[in-house]
Amino acid sequence: MNPKKFFTELKRRRARFRDTSCIDGLDHVVLNLVRSFSNAAGTDYHDAIAGIIIGNEPHLNGFGAAQCSIFTKDWVEKEAQIGFASQPPIGHPVDFGKRNEPYPALGFWRTLLNSLRGTKQRDLYDRLFLAPQPQNDATYLFKNAEGSGKGYVPLNYDEFKRPLLFTELGHNRTAPDYLTVVDGQLKQSLAYGTQHPEQLLGICHFQFDDKVWLCPTGGTCPSEGSFGVFSHTNTVLFMVNYVSGDFTHFDTGPCSNQKLKPDRLTQNPVYQTVKNNYT
Repeated sequence: MNPKKFFTELKRRRARFRDTSCIDGLDHVVLNLVRSFSNAAGTDYHDAIAGIIIGNEPHLNGFGAAQCSIFTKDWVEKEAQIGFASQPPIGHPVDFGKRNEPYPALGFWRTLLNSLRGTKQRDLYDRLFLAPQPQNDATYLFKNAEGSGKGYVPLNYDEFKRPLLFTELGHNRTAPDYLTVVDGQLKQSLAYGTQHPEQLLGICHFQFDDKVWLCPTGGTCPSEGSFGVFSHTNTVLFMVNYVSGDFTHFDTGPCSNQKLKPDRLTQNPVYQTVKNNYT
């Protein structure tokens, strides 16, 4: 579902219903989303759920901090309504672009955290973590961001006192120094997180596994297809035929007779660099 359409419709419906406990339309979608994280009995989050990620790169997808705040408050309301006992941490992944601010995502987090600061239900504010998606080198992240003499991680912790989790960490394989950057990111993240666990919860070295269309002939991939430890090939393993019943909702549709053709992946040089940092 398109996030901008979702939030616009949710706001419209919430304005129409004075009784905000009324579950109707998109409120029901949120309720079912929360339930989809539950254990078999439906009584709490599944044991595998360590945290909740809400939204992805708002500025690039047409929504903002205000909409994220609305959805996050709705989320914890539905947790309470269902009766979940556990309270996993919650984050909102943001791209690493700067928008009239000294450091990436600073303005977004100021707005979002201020809007959620007074929310007492289910200890929401204390559950929040910051989820930037940088491709910057270790010097920027931990030692000297924007010539400040201080790294991006400690700068953010000084202001917000909320931990960070890098939900997308990596570097474009088309860059000449990509292995050096990736190695530094991982080494310094692991070391810094060990020394300052209150500031850095963890990292995720990422790959766009769904971006097969960026690599139709294998080899070097452009843009987002050039992240991660595996490269695509022309060897198609099998084909999935989708029908309308495979989907819960559509931006446009219904969707039917669509095909997915997963191809065989091969290890690229980043694989060994990542492995070396974890073994």
